[in-house]
Amino acid sequence: MSTTTSPSGDVREQTPIDIDTLHPLNHPIINAKLGSERNPSTKYRWVVQGVAGVDGERIKLRCTYVGRTPCTSVRWVDEWLDAVTQARLSRAAKSSQSRDEPSDSELDSVGLT
Repeated sequence: MSTTTSPSGDVREQTPIDIDTLHPLNHPIINAKLGSERNPSTKYRWVVQGVAGVDGERIKLRCTYVGRTPCTSVRWVDEWLDAVTQARLSRAAKSSQSRDEPSDSELDSVGLT
């Protein structure tokens, strides 16, 4: 295994890519993993921009290009879905925790400061 540096400066460990496990983003197997057929621009946005993670990070769907065709693997989709799910659960937990705690203005209004 070797390491590469992405344009954003991230260092990633490169695993050998088996061309037989790669599928175009619009392949039925990829659509099945994502739950339904998504608009191609949505999947491309997940590759380029990602979705919001925790603390402002972006979670991007891993992809490689075969010629001009963006391709991903079932494993990469699974990893991306796991990361997105964990980020959303973490944000939901933080949100519910902050809802349960009274704000300073609420404490001031009842004379508890």
